[in-house]
Amino acid sequence: MAQHEFSLKHGLPFGKGDEAEPQYDVLMSECRPGDLIDARMESQLLVSTPEGYRYVLSPEHVAINILRRQIRRIGKIQGPLSLHQLKSLEMEDYERLVNEAENLDTALFAERLSDRGRPDDASGQP
Repeated sequence: MAQHEFSLKHGLPFGKGDEAEPQYDVLMSECRPGDLIDARMESQLLVSTPEGYRYVLSPEHVAINILRRQIRRIGKIQGPLSLHQLKSLEMEDYERLVNEAENLDTALFAERLSDRGRPDDASGQP
């Protein structure tokens, strides 16, 4: 499983009140199938339609819930983060998390695409 480590500038508070200690070091990883399933299940919205009530997926909710699950930890704080924790971040740190997740996804996609059609071993035999 691909993982990526980096640091936040402002950090995420850990603890309560004056005792809160900012956490900076992030461990992020690619999503596992269970992460994707959980993110989609959590992102269903019940809406009223002319045919009655039905569940729909919000793409924005899916993206946020996937991001929450890609963050394995920030310092002492274990993932997935809560929505409250994500909302409490400084904008610069939130944007860093989003950008790092996008970079991780892009790198994994490129790696898997470059391996397509290659034999499993180095001998060149199918």
